[in-house]
Amino acid sequence: MSLMNNLKTGFLRMFGDIKVFKWPMFILYDPGSYRVKGEDMREVIQIIEPGDMLVRGYDNYLDGYFIPGYFSHAGLYVGEITENDKKRVNTIF
Repeated sequence: MSLMNNLKTGFLRMFGDIKVFKWPMFILYDPGSYRVKGEDMREVIQIIEPGDMLVRGYDNYLDGYFIPGYFSHAGLYVGEITENDKKRVNTIF
């Protein structure tokens, strides 16, 4: 990775960890206090099924003011990837 890429990635990571509270006005660098904890993630892993869509949004983070909508990230769970699936993807691309 180039130096510019490293700087850009580092800046975006840091920018996404800044929280802004409107009243009283307060800014905080907080890279690790998420509402969804490991226990919650383990529960989701147990109940998720192929085709389920996962969305997430964060409260009070600075980057949320620049990303439109309530959810800032989305994903589609397709299920476990087999060796046969990997071979098919490699032939397509």
